[in-house]
Amino acid sequence: MTIFTKFKFQFISIAFISTVLLSGNIAHSQSTTKKKSPNSHNRGDLVFAIKSAPRTLDPRFATDATSFRIAQLLYKAPIKFDDKKKPISWLCNWQKINNSNSHYRFTIIGKHTFSNGRPVTIDDLIATYQSVLDKKIGSPHRGSLKNIKKIIKIDNKSADFILEKPDILFPANLVVGILPKEQLKTKDIQQHISSGDFSLEHWDGEGDVFLKRRKDNKIFHFLVSKDDTVTALQILKGEIDIIQNGLPQELVKYLSQRKELTVKDNAGSVYTYLGLNMQDKLLSNPKIRLAIALGVNRQEIIDYLFNKRARLAQALLPKEHWSSDDKLKDIPYDPERAKKILKELGYHKKKTSQAQLQNFKICLSPTCCNLTSAPAKKSKYSNKHSKL
Repeated sequence: MTIFTKFKFQFISIAFISTVLLSGNIAHSQSTTKKKSPNSHNRGDLVFAIKSAPRTLDPRFATDATSFRIAQLLYKAPIKFDDKKKPISWLCNWQKINNSNSHYRFTIIGKHTFSNGRPVTIDDLIATYQSVLDKKIGSPHRGSLKNIKKIIKIDNKSADFILEKPDILFPANLVVGILPKEQLKTKDIQQHISSGDFSLEHWDGEGDVFLKRRKDNKIFHFLVSKDDTVTALQILKGEIDIIQNGLPQELVKYLSQRKELTVKDNAGSVYTYLGLNMQDKLLSNPKIRLAIALGVNRQEIIDYLFNKRARLAQALLPKEHWSSDDKLKDIPYDPERAKKILKELGYHKKKTSQAQLQNFKICLSPTCCNLTSAPAKKSKYSNKHSKL
């Protein structure tokens, strides 16, 4: 059993502190007058703050959040997801052939063009996914697509995907954006010819990204702003128009009180949890794990640490997800019941020795996950121990 606490909002991400996160979207109100930079290219028509620069804009290799999201603006994929995380048509629709879960036909719908004016064809789709499947290319998305046995062109708009094994959820895997086939002969893309609603205006491969919206030529500047305090000041000065998932909770609370700013919240799916070693002699007992769950006051963490901007989670998937179980009951905070369970198991008679406390460790970040049974080294913190 794991203890989950899920964020209530998805747009302004707060710190990853082992139990709760928040999100919110902060932007200047439309009535706010913003000073433009003398050099419009240096600023852009809309400045969007991001915490880190993308590692790549190639959808075949985009795995970090920033890279994946910006690549989605540049390249349309066959499918996208609705609010319930169900796959829906984007570039293509699909159907099962002979009602088989191992044979799918994808057909391009509507008219789509690359940023150079050339139409997006089924040959581009086939070439993109063959490139992802090519071991020499080394795409990290190959693992989710390795069930593809072969891709067959049917006509100028349709292609069949034949699978090694039946997979009823296969369409949800086609999230890699479509690139022009002539650019897929090499691993490195020299020039980004996009298939999405934006084209690449400028990126030096490390810092800020400038995109041009194709329908009106508006420039969107994705500004890398790593320091939280500097970011907040830039927002107040009008140098940043919008930020998504990038400020700590205390700054969100402060900025939400400013009349010239707008904060929007939305239900999110990010969660944190308490991971337990299921191979441990004690923790392998589900009653012990239940007692731990009953002894953690998650609501208090939400109320005081995250200013009530989160929600309790019952499982891995959020309530809005199409496959979530709405019949799951929440585990309440009930320390008396937790004590009763431990008493029934006989642990009330046992006293914890100093040696046991020294060997007990709680991991609060990925950098301290080396759990051992070796005697703890003496330090100024040796006499301070966590109690469950």
